[in-house]
Amino acid sequence: MSETIKISSLKIKFKDILDLVDDAIEDRKKIEIPNEILKQNNNIIVLLKWLQKHKIIDLNPVMVRQSKNLSIKSRHLKIQIALQLKVLGSSMNEIANIFGVKSTTAEGYLKESSKFDQNYSQILKLVLEMKGLTKKSPVNEFPIFPIRLNIEKIKDSLKSTEYDKFNADIKGCKWIKIITGKDLGTQDLSILYPKK
Repeated sequence: MSETIKISSLKIKFKDILDLVDDAIEDRKKIEIPNEILKQNNNIIVLLKWLQKHKIIDLNPVMVRQSKNLSIKSRHLKIQIALQLKVLGSSMNEIANIFGVKSTTAEGYLKESSKFDQNYSQILKLVLEMKGLTKKSPVNEFPIFPIRLNIEKIKDSLKSTEYDKFNADIKGCKWIKIITGKDLGTQDLSILYPKK
């Protein structure tokens, strides 16, 4: 279960915003919201900031990459997303259809990456799923490498034995690193693109 409630747009009914706030209070979840939206000056933002000021909710501002960086016209980005789609179970034909290219072109995208082992594939799949992604997710929702996720979030989502296996699997994988997290005293898992 996700530990945050995401608000990615304010183009929703005010009642729906209130329902999200209710859920956040009831389940003690943070509300993840892009910085750009928090900069807006409207009644919803005023309300959310007031609720945070009085410690009724906890807002978690996040940086969102500009859409120009997510244009699927970029071969570089297609290569990165093709790899993510593959580990999520997409077939070569499905990947080709998503990008509107021939299967041989889609195969070429995957040949751009260095060989990686099953551990890398399983961990990348786990992280993508924890971010709420599936092979049917819109292409512009897929992240750009390096893909990061808080270690505590991973630990809380796995059973003790699964987390032990996870720790064993990341050791020795040169494409997966543990790095300092964005918040003080935290650590993130960072998955690098397997370059040749």
